[in-house]
Amino acid sequence: MDGVFLNRMAKLANGFVLKAWARCVDMDEPVIVEAFAIKWALKLAKDESFTNIIVESDSKIYIDSLEVNSAACC
Repeated sequence: MDGVFLNRMAKLANGFVLKAWARCVDMDEPVIVEAFAIKWALKLAKDESFTNIIVESDSKIYIDSLEVNSAACC
């Protein structure tokens, strides 16, 4: 299968890994993969009923977008 392997981690404030997930996705465009990874991570957090979520990414465009949308809804 062509594509990428994604992994996500939920960590406590002290760095302790609480839970980890992994999956393969059939995508190869970096910008699309990054958007999918963030969306997937937010879905995982919602499914686990996590609160006080911090999203980390190398993509300034996506982080800026999340910050704007977060400020608008709260």
